[in-house]
Amino acid sequence: VRTPVASGVGMDSLAVRQAMVRKLQGQGIAHPGVLAAMQAVERHRFVDTALANQAYEDTSLPIGLGQTISKPSVVGHMLALLFESTAAQAAGTLGRVLEIGTGSGYTTALLASLAQRVLSLEIDEAIARAARQRIAARAANQHIEISPAQQGIITIPAQQKIHTGPAIQRVIATAALSVAGSNPEASSHTSTGEATM
Repeated sequence: VRTPVASGVGMDSLAVRQAMVRKLQGQGIAHPGVLAAMQAVERHRFVDTALANQAYEDTSLPIGLGQTISKPSVVGHMLALLFESTAAQAAGTLGRVLEIGTGSGYTTALLASLAQRVLSLEIDEAIARAARQRIAARAANQHIEISPAQQGIITIPAQQKIHTGPAIQRVIATAALSVAGSNPEASSHTSTGEATM
């Protein structure tokens, strides 16, 4: 990762993000694009202001309604895994990505700098609305669709489907799962992979 001169103060300081990236490198995250994105995207903008001073620690933080923003190391490893395919390495981009579970919008914002297009699904309207506000000033290739979940199945209404361009090439899921007989807030799943569409 190219090291620009640190600027800003407090949480807006580039030095704070650079320190986080150095810690991520120490944990084995080496993909230069992922590290550059994590250095550029201000994580404290995706958490409650009362928790902003913890934003660059390697910890998950609550974002409300029983959801959390994932630890930077978890996000970094997931994004680096998406680049392990030969196609992504050759292209230098993730292409079209489907993100399941928008949450705070932090991973969506990171994906926007690594992919040609991002479609992010969030079933909770309040969480999606807050994420939209947080990433409104970021890249135009982000599209957050609010989709209802019925019996645990996410559906995209016909009027919201994107019909142009190539199919989804990568899928990343960072959503809470409800497993029969379990507390939905206690069950979570993180996964990445190639789309087989």
